[in-house]
Amino acid sequence: MKNKIVLFITIIVCFLLQCTIMDYISIGSITPNLPLILCVAMGLMRGRKVGLWTGFFSGFFMDLFTDHCLVSMR
Repeated sequence: MKNKIVLFITIIVCFLLQCTIMDYISIGSITPNLPLILCVAMGLMRGRKVGLWTGFFSGFFMDLFTDHCLVSMR
């Protein structure tokens, strides 16, 4: 249970950092994608299932709270 709470807080912190300061930290026009880095790290360190859920909730928060759309519907 403690691991799930820590993982959830880590997802929230990565989401907040991605939405606030990662636009200012860039080399040229390349910015790091913290939720993707977190998802890959959790998948490698804790297994497929944890990586899957980390990616799902990271993507869910990005879609829910931002207007960054990967696919244009025009």
